[in-house]
Amino acid sequence: MVLKVPKEIEGEDDLFYEERIYKKYKKDNSIKYAECQIRVIYGIHCLIMEKVKPISDYKDLPKWTYYVDCQQVGYNNSGELLAYDYGYL
Repeated sequence: MVLKVPKEIEGEDDLFYEERIYKKYKKDNSIKYAECQIRVIYGIHCLIMEKVKPISDYKDLPKWTYYVDCQQVGYNNSGELLAYDYGYL
């Protein structure tokens, strides 16, 4: 797991957006995102996210990866290809 900590209040909004997008696509499975959830740590909203190792070769990727901001995708520990940054869809 990784911990995303916002540097400013706008960053906190981004974390809530990421969690909403994860939950949305978890239901329809059209884009596979790394699992994540908001947690409050020392009074700060943070995002705990499944760790993903970014890929370096973008050849022969599934079509859904083209809809991910800057194709930020990689493999989790189980070898599943997942998006790890949500950008704005």
